[in-house]
Amino acid sequence: MTRRPLPFARLHAAVAGLLATLCLLYGPLAMHWTSWPAAQGRFVNEKGFPPAGDFIAFYAASQFVQRGEAEKAYRFSAFQPQLASNTSGRAPRLPYAYPPPYFVMIAPLAALPVWPALLAWWGMLAACGGIAGWFASGRWQGIVAGVAFPAIGHSLATGQNGAISALCLGAAAGLWRRAPFWAGFALGCMAWKPHLAAGPALFAVLERNLSVILGGIVGAATLLILSGAVLSPVHWPAFLDALRFQTELTAKGAFPEHRMASVYGALLVAGAPALWAAAGHGLAAVLALWLCWRLWRRDGAPDWARAGALAATAIVVSPYVYDYDLAVFAGAFAALIAAAGLDPRRWSWPQTGWIMAVAGLLPLAYVVGQAWKIAIGGPLLLLLVIALERLIRPVDRPAPTA
Repeated sequence: MTRRPLPFARLHAAVAGLLATLCLLYGPLAMHWTSWPAAQGRFVNEKGFPPAGDFIAFYAASQFVQRGEAEKAYRFSAFQPQLASNTSGRAPRLPYAYPPPYFVMIAPLAALPVWPALLAWWGMLAACGGIAGWFASGRWQGIVAGVAFPAIGHSLATGQNGAISALCLGAAAGLWRRAPFWAGFALGCMAWKPHLAAGPALFAVLERNLSVILGGIVGAATLLILSGAVLSPVHWPAFLDALRFQTELTAKGAFPEHRMASVYGALLVAGAPALWAAAGHGLAAVLALWLCWRLWRRDGAPDWARAGALAATAIVVSPYVYDYDLAVFAGAFAALIAAAGLDPRRWSWPQTGWIMAVAGLLPLAYVVGQAWKIAIGGPLLLLLVIALERLIRPVDRPAPTA
């Protein structure tokens, strides 16, 4: 059967081709802009910024783990000199406030010098994006799309761990129906960033899906046991102290609020008092969770839309999310690309629109935030969730043969 030509075929080819090109180029260009100046000399550029932004904080924390002094990573007075030792004395002011299970993931970095460690970190993040795409789509095309997803490139450029979150959420979305225990296990491995697991965990409870719930408990326990094998219980009080310190810094505006990807951040940057911003965020979170739940439970909803709904629940609950956390949509993007095909000329207009919406979420929020110092990530995500719930309809699935 011949394929009917698309209306405005030339315009579609131009739009789809440009979109595919931007997806492929965003990550490499972002990595070049953030890392090349520092590559010319010390592990820091002339403005005092290290390559891949926050990577240097993870590397410094891994050095403390290697020396058996992991609790010092939570003490700003000890952490700052360690940062300076890796950046020729020009260290950014970066506190460390990740839960102890995160040490399990970054501890191996200290076995390498700083530049090879960064290359290894980049390789792991790219692999996480590709594997997330494979889990969510079940096809090899998903691997390519997962790596090419702009938010994964952004994760590499900033040195942040959004790609690891994407792996957990992509695996959970892809395994939820066919291997629910392992879907829960993937969610449980989010114990290093538990506020992103709250929404998906709520779905498991609402479904009364005991397999996912049990898998989540086992996954979280496994990560906690692994961290306990190399760390002592003293790290938890130190972590809580560091968390309080970071909360105080956040309240004082020490972090770039325009890069927050929550409704709370958008209202805060717009000048709303913190209490009103929190109230607005709560209302938006309830609305988004309800819409995502409706989409998640819709019979015949395409796999990519279900993966998108699960990823959205991970973001909308917590007010403390940033642009790099939007990498959790890698699985949804990969499943969408796998369904549409790698050839942009064969995408339908609706597929092109959804690909543009999902792929453009982070770049648009980041560029606008950097240019005008406003936070639009949260409102954009809410609009995307509303559009998904209203416009996505069941897809025809092959009828079972007798």
